[in-house]
Amino acid sequence: MNTKRRQVSMDLLKIVCMLMIVTLHFISHGGMGTHFPQGSVGYFAVQLLRSACICAVNVFILISGYFLIGKKGLNIKRLLSIVLVIWFYAWGCFILTRIFGIAQYGFKETITSLFPISFKLYWFPTCYLCMYILSPFLNSFLERLSKKAYASFVLLLFLLLSVWNELVPTSDPLNVVGGYSIAWFLFLYCLAGFIRLHGEGFCKNWSSRRWLLLFLLSVFAIFAVDAVLALLSTKIPLIVEYGLARHFSRYCSILVLAESVCLFMLFKSISVNGVGLQKGIITVSSLTFGVYLLHDNANIRSFLYQDILHLDTFPNGPLAVLMMLGCIVLVFAACCLVEYIRKMVSSLFTRSGWYNRLCEKWQNRLNDVMYND
Repeated sequence: MNTKRRQVSMDLLKIVCMLMIVTLHFISHGGMGTHFPQGSVGYFAVQLLRSACICAVNVFILISGYFLIGKKGLNIKRLLSIVLVIWFYAWGCFILTRIFGIAQYGFKETITSLFPISFKLYWFPTCYLCMYILSPFLNSFLERLSKKAYASFVLLLFLLLSVWNELVPTSDPLNVVGGYSIAWFLFLYCLAGFIRLHGEGFCKNWSSRRWLLLFLLSVFAIFAVDAVLALLSTKIPLIVEYGLARHFSRYCSILVLAESVCLFMLFKSISVNGVGLQKGIITVSSLTFGVYLLHDNANIRSFLYQDILHLDTFPNGPLAVLMMLGCIVLVFAACCLVEYIRKMVSSLFTRSGWYNRLCEKWQNRLNDVMYND
C-alpha cells in the first residue's frame, strides 16, 4: 500500500463523514431527533449534532470530484465493484430478513430489494453511480474550460441549484429535491474539480485553524436558523404546511454548502504522519461504503434501531446523547467488520484471472466505442 503520495487526510475525512452519516440516521431513522422534549438539553444537543453532520454527503461528493477530475475514461473494474457491492448488501439483507422474518415484504419491497439500483433502494449510491458514469464526459468538458469560464460555470450552477431554491422556498423547477438528486451531485463534482484544477491559490495562506473556525461558525449558523424556524413554526402554520422548518439546512442550502467546503478544505490543509497510522486510516476508509449500505438498508433499519439497540427505551436526559454516540461508534465498527470480511472473501473472486480478463476485455471495448474516432 503506497502512502507516499496519497492524501491520507482525505481518507480520514471519509471516515469522519461516514460517522456523521450514521449519526444523521440515528437522529432521523432511529427517532433520536424527536426522542427528547423540545427545549431540553438533550434536544439542543441532538440538533447541534445534526447541524454539524448535515454536510457529510456533500463532502463525500467533493472528495470524489476532487480525485476523479483528472481521470481519463471510465474504469470498468471500478464501476463493477460499485454495482456488485450494492447488489451484495441489497440481496444479502433481503435474504437474511426473509429467512429470519425480520421484515415484511410486499411486491414493491421485493422488487426494490432485488433491483436496488433501478428502483433506488439506496438513493445515494444510485446518484453516485450515475455521476461516476458521467465523470469522463464531465472531465472532458471541464478541463477544456479556461479558469474564468470554469468559475462562471460553477457560479451559474450555484445560482440555479442553490440560491434559487433558497430565495424561493416552494420553488424547485430544476428538481434539486433539497440536494437528493443527480443535479446537485454534478454541481458538487464541478465545484471540487475547480478546487483541484484552479484552486491552488484559493485561500492559499489560510491555516487549518481558520478553516476550523469557519466550519464551526457555519455549524452554529445552521443550528441558530433551525432553532429560530422551529420556534416560529409554533406561531406561523405556513412553516409547517410547506415544510420550511429545515429549509436552510438542506444539502443544497447556502449554509450547508459553506459548511461542506470549510470541512473539506480543513482536512485538505492538514497532513497525517506515521506509516502505521496512515495504513490504518486507508484500510478503514475503504470500508465506509459498505458501512453505509449495511446500516442504512431499508429492510433492517427498524430491526437495528428498535430490536437491537432499543433506542426508544433510552432516557430523556443528557446521558442518552452519550449512549447514542456510543451506539454510533459500535454500529460503525460492526459494519466495518462485516465489510472487511466481505472484501476478503470477494477478493478471491475479483482477483481471479478470468474476472480480470473479462474486465480488461470490456474496458477495451468501451475505450473503442468512446474514444476511437
